Order: sequence, then C-alpha cells, then structure tokens
Amino acid sequence: MRKVRWSMLLAGLLLVGLVQADVYRWVDDDGSVHYGDRQPPPGKQAEQLDLPAAPSAAPAAEGPGADRVLQTLQEDREARQAEADRKRDEQAERDKRCKALKARYWRYNNVSSLYEMDENGQRRYLSAAEKDEKLDELRRQIEDVCTEPLGDGGG
Repeated sequence: MRKVRWSMLLAGLLLVGLVQADVYRWVDDDGSVHYGDRQPPPGKQAEQLDLPAAPSAAPAAEGPGADRVLQTLQEDREARQAEADRKRDEQAERDKRCKALKARYWRYNNVSSLYEMDENGQRRYLSAAEKDEKLDELRRQIEDVCTEPLGDGGG
C-alpha cells in the first residue's frame, strides 16, 4: 500500500511540472493592468499570454563545474563569517575600552585632587586647570571610542 502511495505522489509531482496554466492580461476600468490564471470578469477584453515553459526542477549544482561553484560559495560564506567575527571582536574591544575610559573619567571627575607619578616615583598633584585638561582629553577619547554619549553621571 505504501509503494502505491509513493508511486502516485511521485507521478503527481512529475505531472505538475508538465502542466502549465494559462495566463491572462487585462485592463480594468481604472486603467490598471491585471494578470491572472483565470479569465477576467465578464465584459473585460483579455489577452492570453504565451509564456515560456517553466525551468526544470533539476538541481542547479550538477555538472563538471558544480564542485567549484560549491567550493566558491563555501569560501564566500566562510569569508563573510570571518568578517562578522572580526567586527564583533572589534566592537567588544571598543566596548571594553569605552567602559574603562568612562570609569576613569568618573574617577577623575569625582576626586578632589589628582596626581601623576614623576620620574622619581613621587606624586605630583595636578592643578585645577591640569585636571580639567585631563577630563577634556578623556571626553574626546570617549567621543571617539564609545557609541553612546558620556551622559550626566559620567558613565
């Protein structure tokens, strides 16, 4: 019984490819062009179109060059994936750098005094103007690196 069902299904699928429906073209009262596989409403002049046969359902990837085509497609897919991975990794690095810059900005902005280590390993405290310069430089770096603005809270 199963063999009969499969045979009928296969025969039906093969016949579907052989049958081609008629296609009609007509213009309605508003001047719009319509296409359909049925005759238009009564009173409408229709033109039956002679369309080329549908392409065969045979797989496209057959023949002597198919392996090369498939290999090229695979290489393209791998290249696109590698590019997507590279962009994702770059964005992750930018996000990490952005977070660090915003944290530094927040620290610099919320302390009363900043210092740098001099060549002797001694602390040199920055003036208010020097601190403002450091904050301005951090703001510029944040604008260059981060996708979201600094915001009022500094982070």
